Amino acid sequence: MKKINDIEKWSVTNNNVFGHCFHIHDVQFKIVSRSSGSIGVHEGGWKDNFFINRNETVTFVAKFADYS
Repeated sequence: MKKINDIEKWSVTNNNVFGHCFHIHDVQFKIVSRSSGSIGVHEGGWKDNFFINRNETVTFVAKFADYS
């Protein structure tokens, strides 16, 4: 279990045969980088989900402002 107000940096790799959305309940993300290239303007700021393409790694900061 995460503590309230914890902030962590994670990297997630999608090894599936298709892209999909990534989401953790009650957690805000800020994308730092994508292995496929630059971060889109629409992906700036804090989000609660993002799309990860197949064979892609996304690195983000996760803010645990509530129990997840």
